[in-house]
Amino acid sequence: MAGDARAPRAPRLTLRIRLTAILGLVALLLVGTLGAQLVLQSRQRDIRNELLERVDPALVALGDLRAGLVDQETGVRGYALAGDPRFLEPYERGQGAAADATSRLAELLDDSPLADEVRTVDELTESWRVEIAEPSIAATQQGTGSAATDE
Repeated sequence: MAGDARAPRAPRLTLRIRLTAILGLVALLLVGTLGAQLVLQSRQRDIRNELLERVDPALVALGDLRAGLVDQETGVRGYALAGDPRFLEPYERGQGAAADATSRLAELLDDSPLADEVRTVDELTESWRVEIAEPSIAATQQGTGSAATDE
């Protein structure tokens, strides 16, 4: 039997080694899944905090700004049409509300690309006051016309 040269057999893995390898792989997958879950929960918490602390208050301030601007416009139009000084109350109240809302927006969005938009809205609002509202109020006080209704 000298001609019977058997090829060396690869060592066979025992059942214990195979089970240990499978359980190790499952444990590794579980630890990886847990790590990914913790990272995702942390990111979700950060996004939720951003929404609750900045986005929601900014939306409320934006609604307040809109209401303040509408009050101003309504007051100027009412005063220009009727000439009754009581109609200037919404205009004055709207100026305060718009200024408060603009400052809240600027504070909430100070490091955001939207900060430039807030400044633009504030500049346009001031321009409207100087070019439209105040001349309309002055013209109505002098009895010389209704510039607010024309504009």
